[in-house]
Amino acid sequence: MKKALLATLVLSLLVVGVSALKAAEAPKVKDTFEIDSPADKFKGNKKTKGVVTLSHKKHADAVGCKECHHNMKDNNDTANANKCSTKDCHGAEAHGEGNKIIPLKDAMHNNCYKGCHKTNKDAIAKKAPTKCEECHPKAK
Repeated sequence: MKKALLATLVLSLLVVGVSALKAAEAPKVKDTFEIDSPADKFKGNKKTKGVVTLSHKKHADAVGCKECHHNMKDNNDTANANKCSTKDCHGAEAHGEGNKIIPLKDAMHNNCYKGCHKTNKDAIAKKAPTKCEECHPKAK
């Protein structure tokens, strides 16, 4: 009886320890991000759109990582979860003739607005924003 209890205790501690290590490995991600692409919000010298504030937690819980971070192999592949505006994803280097990388503004609108908010507007419990000003506050 004592051996079974001891074995159960050791096994339980092992499971808790492994779980704690896995949790410690998970990257710390802020809940909200400001998406600010200078090349996308100016027409001439006039700022036309405000900064978009994105709830990372709400989106990650609802759709998973790969829906936005398309370079990830699976939802645990955090090493490849690049920030959208980096040069390897949709940064300023994406702008220019002949470049096959989609600029950040186009990538966000294609994936978020057209690809999710507009397409799934009736299926999402809390209606996703589908009007410009619902994501983009007026520029300051």
